[in-house]
Amino acid sequence: MEDPWLCSLIDLPSKLGVFAQTGTTSTVVNGKNIWGELLVVFILLLVNGFFAASEMAVVSANDNKILGEAERGNKKAKLLLRFIEDSGNFLSVIQVGITFAGFLSSSFAGESFAGRLAELIQPNGPSDFVYTLSLILVTLIISFLSIVVGEMVPKQIALANPEKYALSVVSILRGIELVFKPITWLINRSVNVILRLFKIDPEANQDVASEEEIRMILDQGKRSGSILDTESEMIVNIFDFDDKEVSEIMTHRTNVFALDIDLTLEEVINEVVHEKYSRIPVYEDDIDNIIGTLHLKDLLYFLTTNNDPNNNDQFSNSELSDNFDFRKIIRQAYWVPESKHTNELLQEMQNNHVSIAVVVDEYGGTAGIVTIEDLLEEIVGNIQDEYDEEDFGIHKVGKNKYQVSGMATPEEIMRVLPQAYFPDDSEEKDYDYDTIAGLILALLGKIPDDDEEVEVAYKNMIFRVLSMDDKRIDKIELEITSSARKYLEVERRREEEEKIRAEEEREKLRQELYDVKSSDRDEDIFDDLDFDAEQD
Repeated sequence: MEDPWLCSLIDLPSKLGVFAQTGTTSTVVNGKNIWGELLVVFILLLVNGFFAASEMAVVSANDNKILGEAERGNKKAKLLLRFIEDSGNFLSVIQVGITFAGFLSSSFAGESFAGRLAELIQPNGPSDFVYTLSLILVTLIISFLSIVVGEMVPKQIALANPEKYALSVVSILRGIELVFKPITWLINRSVNVILRLFKIDPEANQDVASEEEIRMILDQGKRSGSILDTESEMIVNIFDFDDKEVSEIMTHRTNVFALDIDLTLEEVINEVVHEKYSRIPVYEDDIDNIIGTLHLKDLLYFLTTNNDPNNNDQFSNSELSDNFDFRKIIRQAYWVPESKHTNELLQEMQNNHVSIAVVVDEYGGTAGIVTIEDLLEEIVGNIQDEYDEEDFGIHKVGKNKYQVSGMATPEEIMRVLPQAYFPDDSEEKDYDYDTIAGLILALLGKIPDDDEEVEVAYKNMIFRVLSMDDKRIDKIELEITSSARKYLEVERRREEEEKIRAEEEREKLRQELYDVKSSDRDEDIFDDLDFDAEQD
């Protein structure tokens, strides 16, 4: 016996073909025009797509471009800026539009097409099951069309040029906002009431990007090419700037060039010309007692106002030397603790018009100096002036061998020698050090003697101490034994082999323990047997 429902389902394509006929016969079912209803559904899907595209365009629009258009008098840009600034109200309008369009399209399609589809499947009067199945099929089809036609395609179109699209629809959105204003007001009030029930302040719930989110945006911008590496690096440096202390960026006292207050005018001029610094600390007795700073322009002003124009040799002008009082031309030093954060120091130096500060340690001694240039370099990177040595004191002396200053940092060495490998901040360092000299001291565990031959290996390098300056390592020979990539590959293989050996050792130990336990258990059994025999 044939199932009439199954036969109707099999014959569905031929029945659907009846409604696809064209010509003088109109497509009418139950006295209603199916094309008109399809047109209504399609329009509702387009309305949904309009709101979805508008949301994506306004959210993705470049604020700076829109602001520039507004400043040039573009009224649409001014209106769009208001939407961007009041994003909460704008998103409420969009959500109302999308919800209404989606609800109407789904309801209308279900009401219009579910019954017809059920009649096509079961012409003799569809059962409740068939009608429910038809309703589910119509809903799935409308959902698919809503996602494709009403969401994905419009959003991609808007993303292609968000500013242009947003400006073209902002007037329409303004009109829709006025129509939906009572509804959006009620929605926003309802949301605020519910948030307050959960003890959440709606005013404080602002869409503020966190530092991590900004870093992610920067990474995406670098990958897409819309943000330059240098721009991204400066922004990241600004975030890190607040976390740094002065002690991390200062010039250490051992590298500070300073003048003794008891120097003569000729000696001061010779020192200044030789070192080429424009601002120099001045001390009395020793470096821990800095009493001021010499600015080169103050020295030049003294020379020009006190020099005898009739005397061609200014250094032999005894009157000029006699009038020289070093204390009168130096400026008061600006002291800061080494624990002060760099962002605080930068603001202080700007407010006080200071370009050099003396860093003091917890005992009141001189720890080093820091300049305004040092602070700016933490943000914009290295500022190379005409007197800086670009090689950081690194000179090639042989094949893969280089002479390096003990005060060179790992960052400076890797900038000149990319094949030298030092763990970065994201990796766990073996030792705590800031300079190569500090690393060698950490490896040795002592201060080498002046005549001692020191050679230590670290990662893919070998360090040899060439000279000492009192207790400080002055010059070093650095030999690179392999490329950084090859070294890391060898280390990776070594770690894997060690893991395998360690696992084999653990397995061997487990087996030995198992054999010992088995042997003890057998001995206990034999002991029990011997005891039983003695009892017998």
